[in-house]
Formats: sequence, C-alpha cells, structure tokens
Amino acid sequence: AAEKLYRRVWKLDFSTDSYTDVKEALESTYKNLGAGTGVGLVTCAGVGEMYDEGQAVVIPGCSDSSGSKDKFPAWGIALLFIFAFSVVVVVMLITVMYRKERAGNPVFQPLIEITNPLHYVQQRSLREKTAKKGMADIIDLDGKV
Repeated sequence: AAEKLYRRVWKLDFSTDSYTDVKEALESTYKNLGAGTGVGLVTCAGVGEMYDEGQAVVIPGCSDSSGSKDKFPAWGIALLFIFAFSVVVVVMLITVMYRKERAGNPVFQPLIEITNPLHYVQQRSLREKTAKKGMADIIDLDGKV
C-alpha cells in the first residue's frame, strides 16, 4: 500500500496503479491503524512532524487535542451553570426589592410600628443600662422605680 501510494503521489505515476487499486490498498491497512477491530490507534500527537531529507521540518506537528487532559470536566460545567443561575436570580430579587421600595411598597415590612422613634431609643438605652446593673426587674420600661 505504501509503495502504491508513493508511486501515485510522489512520482506522479498514474499508469501503474489505478485510483481504485491505491484506495483498496490503503483501506486494507485500516485494521492496523486502529479502525474497526484494529490493534493500534493513530493520533495526531503520535504522528508528529514531517521532515525532509535535510531534517528540516516540512509540516509542523498538529495541534490535535484528542490526547489532551486539559478538557473542562462536566461537573465543573454544571457547577458553573448553577452558580451563574443563582447570581441571576439574586440580581432579579434585588431589582424587585429596589423597585418596590422606590414605589413606596417595600417587600419587608417592620414587625412593630414605631410611632415615636426617640421613645424607642430611650427605652432601649434604659434596658441596656439596667441589664448591666442587674436591675432590669426593678425598673419598668418607662423608667419609673
């Protein structure tokens, strides 16, 4: 097969072997190259570069990544997708909250209605002071003994 191909391609001898003869000769070598039930496997990385007689590179080696281990794993793609989806959902929720707040209808309502914020601050301050002294049970919330 190699001799037929050499005569046909390099010597440009089209009279000795027909196209069909060369093709069938090449196809007969497929099982040795790993096709079907072959014994080997030809990869681009295994073939390498083509040199001329002076050992100059005629055709550089291919960049086939079939034997490369640098592929991104499927679990990494799934994790990246879940993270991206979560970010989109959080951004959408923040946008909805912002728009409702600007419209005067906040998403989160206060649990207690504070009518006099100053009174609330005074009560809180009094609780903290009495808690430190251990007198929280003696003084009521209005500051009276």
